[in-house]
Amino acid sequence: MNVIDESIRISRNKEDFIYNMAQRGYGVNWSDNRKHITYITPDNQKCRDNKLHDDRYLKSEMEVFFSGLER
Repeated sequence: MNVIDESIRISRNKEDFIYNMAQRGYGVNWSDNRKHITYITPDNQKCRDNKLHDDRYLKSEMEVFFSGLER
């Protein structure tokens, strides 16, 4: 979650966020067709956004956050 927090802090939109996560070795599967964001750790473990125990990491919350930054 620390890597996600840091990437959110320095990102202006979804694309920046995905790029910043990749720079830290994490994959992000964020598709408009899917309900959840899936994170892939550097050692290839997968974790969905709803397993991170904080609603601010949910796809719906992240979309609202980044849409607010783009305005």
